[in-house]
Amino acid sequence: MPLDDEKYVEFVHRQLAETARQETLAGHWRPEEAEERAREELAGLISGEARRTGHRFFEAVVPRTGRVGWIWEGPPPVSLGLVNTRWLYQITIDEAQRGKGLRRATLVAVEGMLRREGVETIRLNVNRWNKVAVALYESSGYTYAYKGETDANLHKRLC
Repeated sequence: MPLDDEKYVEFVHRQLAETARQETLAGHWRPEEAEERAREELAGLISGEARRTGHRFFEAVVPRTGRVGWIWEGPPPVSLGLVNTRWLYQITIDEAQRGKGLRRATLVAVEGMLRREGVETIRLNVNRWNKVAVALYESSGYTYAYKGETDANLHKRLC
């Protein structure tokens, strides 16, 4: 379900905190600088520019439970020059809902939506400390385009 304006604001606040947490755990940022660096990195998200340039934001919803998480997908970074590719920027499942297969179900739903839209490839970055996410992507058919010491870039053909 696409985010309305109110839910988008909530998503932005959560994404700022999540980005600061992830980059600190990856060792990329020091804790005392993480909040400011997250604001700098996500300036387009905060200003709403991302919404105007093809990024899409959704709630992951389960009947009878309601919202269980968030999805952010959009065009890949321009510098990569990728064609007919979408980028999965974030899948977050609320902590209380984890361990129930919802992240995989959400990933499958996003892939299906993009496939129906004719997108050929989906790509993403993942922090290697996030073993659960790495295992999910590997077991879902993603292959490595780049595998660094702290992060990796993976992709999967959809069509």
